[in-house]
Amino acid sequence: MFHLISFFFVAVVIILVSIPLMLFLVVFRLFNERRAHIIAQVYVGAIMRIGMVAAGVKYTMKGRENIPKGEAVMFVPNHRSIWDIMLTYPFVSRPTAFISKDAVKKVPFINIWMWIMNCQFLNREDVKQGAQLILKCIDLVKSGHSVTLFAEGTRNKGEDETQLLEFHEGSFKIAARGGCAIVPVAIHNSVNIWEAHFPKIFATKVSVEFGKPFYISDLPKEKQRAAGAYTREILTEMVTKLRDEAQETAK
Repeated sequence: MFHLISFFFVAVVIILVSIPLMLFLVVFRLFNERRAHIIAQVYVGAIMRIGMVAAGVKYTMKGRENIPKGEAVMFVPNHRSIWDIMLTYPFVSRPTAFISKDAVKKVPFINIWMWIMNCQFLNREDVKQGAQLILKCIDLVKSGHSVTLFAEGTRNKGEDETQLLEFHEGSFKIAARGGCAIVPVAIHNSVNIWEAHFPKIFATKVSVEFGKPFYISDLPKEKQRAAGAYTREILTEMVTKLRDEAQETAK
């Protein structure tokens, strides 16, 4: 319970002190959208790291050297917890937008920060809106913005974290048509921060690894047509490896 109280106390304080910067960036974005995004991402990333400290989360980070420098990419993490964005966003390229479910668009304060950082909101029930979102993300990639996409489409609530949900192939058009590299991102044990024992927050050890980037255009033709399944195979191997390493360390 201590970590829960600590996290939400820190969150409230940060919300209050962040208002002046947020209002400044709302105006500044009208003149320099990219720079406003980068400033907001640096700040929000710092907030996320402080939040993890307040929650007692300890993490190991591997593979950041695999992130291509000076070019937009599509980050594809597995998804078990609402904490996954906090575990990855402070360490991705700048600027990077991420795709979130449409309900988050209604959350006061957070939705403004996400707008500043070009984040996109997906309505899972609206196929037409989903197609428009993909086109918008392709434009973002072509303009030099990276994108974070949880290709499972929702949090995986299965007992075995190595059994990833099927990836949505349509979303990989972002990388294919945008011509950017895909960077798989494996996250191990994030569900044990909160969801596994809701509403309590537990001090938890989590592992995150950025995999080697690849371009869809470099894959064989049959794998190009199933880039989501190919990425899923890579992530399954990475998550399994992180899990096995954590179990070995715990012995």
